[in-house]
Amino acid sequence: MFEIGSRKFVYLIAFICFVSTLLLIISSKGTYDPGDGVQHYLIAKYAIKHPLLLLDHWGKPIYTLLCMPFAQLGFLGSNVYNLICNTATSIFAYQIANKMGFKNAWIAFLLVFFSPLFFITSFSGLTEPTFALILTASIFLFINSNFVFGAFLISFLPFARTEGFFILPLFALYLISLKKWKIAAITGFATVLYSIIGFFVLNDFLWIFHQNPYKGAIDIYGKGPLMHFVAANDRLFGLPLVVLFVFGCLALISKKEKIIISQKIFYLLIVGSFALYFIMHSIFWWKGLFGSLGLHRVMAGVAPMFSLIALVGLNFILEMASIKQYLQKVLLVIFLLAVMVYPFKQYQPPLKPSDEMQLLTNVSEWIKKNDIPLNQKVFCMYPLLGMLLNVDVFDTQKYISTCNLKHADFSNSLMPGDLIIWDTHFGHECGFDSNDIAQLTRVKTIGTFKYIGESKQQFEVVIFAVE
Repeated sequence: MFEIGSRKFVYLIAFICFVSTLLLIISSKGTYDPGDGVQHYLIAKYAIKHPLLLLDHWGKPIYTLLCMPFAQLGFLGSNVYNLICNTATSIFAYQIANKMGFKNAWIAFLLVFFSPLFFITSFSGLTEPTFALILTASIFLFINSNFVFGAFLISFLPFARTEGFFILPLFALYLISLKKWKIAAITGFATVLYSIIGFFVLNDFLWIFHQNPYKGAIDIYGKGPLMHFVAANDRLFGLPLVVLFVFGCLALISKKEKIIISQKIFYLLIVGSFALYFIMHSIFWWKGLFGSLGLHRVMAGVAPMFSLIALVGLNFILEMASIKQYLQKVLLVIFLLAVMVYPFKQYQPPLKPSDEMQLLTNVSEWIKKNDIPLNQKVFCMYPLLGMLLNVDVFDTQKYISTCNLKHADFSNSLMPGDLIIWDTHFGHECGFDSNDIAQLTRVKTIGTFKYIGESKQQFEVVIFAVE
């Protein structure tokens, strides 16, 4: 009934992977990213109450819009949304491989779904899964010659992650090569749409550029070596997939792999998207551009492209071993097991809370246990604490960044009952430490929490009350 390699077989695998991963997510006490991932979730959650968040540039408008219904179910809802994205993306990757006539196309699903970074983003509220889904689904539409809807869909890529602005020209170039000039113009649809919305809502037609959140200086965000992401290849994609990717590149260079359908799409949109994205981020981190932090997780956005090239490598290896059929099967089983086990080796789901996350959880529980009121202003910086305390972090009358206390107009307006929570992580970023807060008038320290990690790095949270 379910012949290996058939469409039904792939859907069965997808169902099993989805359910088993969902159980792991539900069982997890921690999250892959308690910083940005939580903040993205909070934006999606409160966008219903604060509609302007749907135009939050940093929050990614299309992610916020799509995740918003799931976020109403809590942080778990945003994780489920990402799992749906990742499962759908893996299915599209299989369909791309199948349409292109690749051997063992069904394996594409497993190579994508279990790509370590890609897999673990299901345990977060990050935006990379939305980016990967839009990119992969758009390529699938192009392969099936559904250029109009494909161009329409890819136009929203920059609003899932800003890097999409660099990927859009590849799709426009492909359409232009087919002399489909009018359709190529559709790749700018979402940019024009959001610009018009911004004109009426924000009184700024160019808000997308004026409110670019990635203009940070090098002295704030830093920079690093050009080969930063190359050196982290095992952490990014896992050693088994990296080996297959290298063989895939060799096969493509030597033209050992015959791409039956749309060779131009494969090289320009699949290889091109990955190469451009990877090189672009490497240069950004090297030169300290666009507020790059050299974060590994950004590569999850193009993990499907990496895995499709890895499939080429797997087929290349199996073809070299074709002299002995049993050797093919042994190699196939070894590689598949290695790929599927690797994310569990690296991240060990279900996830446990990090030391930092556990300390913040302890802080929130201590506040609740001691009935410390939250009905006045709460000065806080860490998004995770806002989530744990169930505080509307976008109510500017109730929730204010602790960094603002270094400005006299905020520190002088403190009222009895206000709560101030300072933490090492964000406190150092705004150049305002706990001693500065302790010296403010009518401010009293009521709690201190700290831990010292294995690297002797200290994380501390200090709680103050205004009398």
